[in-house]
Amino acid sequence: PPLHQSSALVPLELRLDELIDALSTPAAYFCRHVLGIEIGRDEEEALETEPFGLEPLPRFTLLKEMLDRRLGGLEPDPAAELELLRARFELPPALLGEANYRRMRLDVETLLGRLPAGLRVPEQRIPVELAGDRWLLRGSLPLRGAALLRVRPGMLRPRDLLGAFIEGLAARAMLGGSLRILALGKDGGNELRPAASPVQAANALGGLVAAFAELRRRPLPLFEKASFAFAEQRHRLLDPRRLKAAGAEIAAARRAFEGDQHRPGDLDAATRLLWRGRDPLAEGDFPAWAEKIYLPVLAARRELP
Repeated sequence: PPLHQSSALVPLELRLDELIDALSTPAAYFCRHVLGIEIGRDEEEALETEPFGLEPLPRFTLLKEMLDRRLGGLEPDPAAELELLRARFELPPALLGEANYRRMRLDVETLLGRLPAGLRVPEQRIPVELAGDRWLLRGSLPLRGAALLRVRPGMLRPRDLLGAFIEGLAARAMLGGSLRILALGKDGGNELRPAASPVQAANALGGLVAAFAELRRRPLPLFEKASFAFAEQRHRLLDPRRLKAAGAEIAAARRAFEGDQHRPGDLDAATRLLWRGRDPLAEGDFPAWAEKIYLPVLAARRELP
């Protein structure tokens, strides 16, 4: 049976996390939830994390666990935490395991050092229920203190910024401007101010829900890295102080789409399946989708000092 109502007379009901997932990785979402095809997991963490004696994905998982523990206000004794990880057989033996732990603890403390005051408290979930013109959005928001906070023990990705932006729109629509919207990673911190008023936030959410509905009908020429790179160049070129470079947007999008040996692009299994034999960046509406989804994120973003 279909996951969503398609009749124009029946409201489209969806979850906040599903909206974020669908617009962050549209090809993977279309394969899994529209075509019913299961695809391989994202291996980006493996490519961006130094092994240093541990396999990259388990190391990333341990970093997140250590980070979440401290974000909740706990300050584990280093010796006890080291012994716990050793007892769970999650570290290499002897001195190599201790060196891994010290490196991970330093990474976590560096990341926590970027946090504004008052945010190292247990997470609370705020229920969300928002209705618009023939749509209903439900879910919850992760509140820490007076902020919505996304922290990643790796480099921030476009999907992290987009997720924070969409959650920020939901918060603005429900609560006004009382919460800070923050996204932090190894490469720095960002504050997002996604809308000036609850009405503007609800209207912006309605536009994103419409994009979701279109994705349920067809694969969209929308890609996390290529579309973000295109929008980032377009955002820069909107600044009258910058020299305009013809074709800079699509050139940046092409580099991001293809990736290289150090940074993966958008050519994962889902994208190859949906766009085989076609160049999605040559689709006429590729620029429009990049601008629709990512330009508002970039306009709302401010880098933290």
